[in-house]
Amino acid sequence: MSPSVAIGEATGWLIAGLIPITVSLPYLLRGRLLAAGGWTVPYLERMRPHYWIGVTIAGLSFIHAGFAMSGRLPAGAGYAAGLWVATGGMLLAGGQAYIGMKMRTLRGAERLRLRKTHFRVMLGLVAAGVIHVVLNGAVVRSLVGS
Repeated sequence: MSPSVAIGEATGWLIAGLIPITVSLPYLLRGRLLAAGGWTVPYLERMRPHYWIGVTIAGLSFIHAGFAMSGRLPAGAGYAAGLWVATGGMLLAGGQAYIGMKMRTLRGAERLRLRKTHFRVMLGLVAAGVIHVVLNGAVVRSLVGS
């Protein structure tokens, strides 16, 4: 396995591991389950790990795309479709990070509206990730023998 392919695989797995963590953090931190300062630290300050992981996922998705596509790509319509889904997911990840940063400065009804958008985009990202892994993932490809 070439270093480019290894980096592509590693970044893909890292993204796959970070997504459930960052999705669950707002719910865990809202209830102060993971808040080191407990009730004394404001919610938006407790959300810092969520912010950092979200921006990291967006950056890693660009790195993953560059390295994963630098080698020989398997032929097939399914594989090509998976790449298009992944491209859309990469662009969504950048937009999601922007929405998240924008939410940090808003309050009230405007923040609530944007939070609903943030949640819907997250659902789209998770769906794109699952579709991409099914269509392009090395583990899935090896299991089905293609």
